[in-house]
Amino acid sequence: MKNDILILEQLSMNAWPSLQSMFYDGWILRFANGVTRRSNSVNPMYESTRDVEEKIAFCEKIYSEKILPTIFKLTSAACPAQLDEVLSQRNYQRQAETSVQTFDLTKAIFEANRSIILNENLEENWVKSFVSLNKYDTDKNQIYHAILQNIIPETIFASYRIGNRIVGCGLGVKQGKYIGLFDIVVDEEHRGVGLGYYIVTSLMKWGKSKGATIAYLQVMTDNEIARHLYEKLGFEEQYKYWYRVKKHK
Repeated sequence: MKNDILILEQLSMNAWPSLQSMFYDGWILRFANGVTRRSNSVNPMYESTRDVEEKIAFCEKIYSEKILPTIFKLTSAACPAQLDEVLSQRNYQRQAETSVQTFDLTKAIFEANRSIILNENLEENWVKSFVSLNKYDTDKNQIYHAILQNIIPETIFASYRIGNRIVGCGLGVKQGKYIGLFDIVVDEEHRGVGLGYYIVTSLMKWGKSKGATIAYLQVMTDNEIARHLYEKLGFEEQYKYWYRVKKHK
């Protein structure tokens, strides 16, 4: 199970890269000017040799110098095994529990939906709509654009449009036999009519056409609407991850 977690964690880091990264005794420190926790967190994925308290202090110093909160992204496979407990004792708050789920693409046939536009090229309008629909900070559009441009594996940008306005979008990243589905979002005024379903299935259909046999995604455990959709589609949970966050004074 630990190896399966590591594989999906590696894939997800490639699918949503940071702008800078640093390797430190089995831990991966990621930085992207504070845009998203996943691109600005410590990923303690591999075996360590140094004292854990020493390592935490080192990470706190680095993130503090960048005027960023120190954030750890944890799974049950984190190294060392007691890290979550150690961080809790240091007053790191647990946040954003997320379910990582997979789906066997060989068991499904997806119908084409011509209303969903798939583009392998990143467009500025897609980035702006993606930021707006997710209610992210629009002043950081350029940072989101840089992160998306930094994706090395094959990518596909899905959108549903009314005129020139994008009211639903999602990102697919294909690496090896996996297609990762990220940030599926629909405008509040257009929810409840199946747009999320069509965006997801369109991304999976594209991934399957490229040779992918497994789809994976990440959904926060308190997002009941999205979890219901993925359960309906047949996704199954493989593990959970969560963040431990300490804000600098």
